[in-house]
Amino acid sequence: MPTARPNAALTADVVALHRSGGVDRVLLVRRGAEPFAGRWALPGGFVDPDEDPQVAALRELAEETGLDLADVALHQLGVYGAPGRDPRGRVVSSAWWVRLADGGAPADVTGGDDAAEASWVPLAEVLGADGQDDDGEGGRGRLAFDHGAVLRDALARDAAHAPARSIAVRFDLPDAAALAAFDELVADVLPGFAADEPGTLTYVVHAVEGEPLARVFFEEYAEGGHAAHEARPATAAFLDRVRELTGGAIRAELLVPMGAVRP
Repeated sequence: MPTARPNAALTADVVALHRSGGVDRVLLVRRGAEPFAGRWALPGGFVDPDEDPQVAALRELAEETGLDLADVALHQLGVYGAPGRDPRGRVVSSAWWVRLADGGAPADVTGGDDAAEASWVPLAEVLGADGQDDDGEGGRGRLAFDHGAVLRDALARDAAHAPARSIAVRFDLPDAAALAAFDELVADVLPGFAADEPGTLTYVVHAVEGEPLARVFFEEYAEGGHAAHEARPATAAFLDRVRELTGGAIRAELLVPMGAVRP
């Protein structure tokens, strides 16, 4: 006699990434129903019995956020099925990811279906400095289900696909005059780099394999060079000039999480 096997439900979730103004963002929804009512999560939901998981992912994305990506190819990220990941029972998720074209404002989104809200959330508000879910003040709190792990996997996959990875750094400058001088300084000393927003510089970092981007920035740029890189006299000159603008000290805020890694 065949052994009876319990049924497992299948869901599809989407990690949609976008970069604008030097800031990486992920599309999240705030859940309107239990489990995890009020918590932020990746867009997604249950796959219909006669539905392909990728089709379901696109459908759920459109229903919950209003974002129609029917003409955009999703990348399959993986299958997430750890027992206990969903308090409703045995639920296995097929996860997908996509990076929309960088630059410009992200597409307008609005919560729909069982999503109370949808928003393009800066990654720095989702992930803490260690790359884990951020429970700290100003963060969005831990994501529902195991979506924090899904997001981190998507970021690693996204970084692996990128020919180069940019890192935005906002410098703490004392006044409007210093901000204006900073923009002129970027054009003068570091041609090819961009001051996307006042006081914000985007570096293109060719990272050491496995190194977190923030660490590469501080070792390569702020601490005088990285052993795996050639010396960059232009960068040293730039930082010397920034010290003049700030009265001797360089204070900078990284606009990507420490956990973002580019292989």
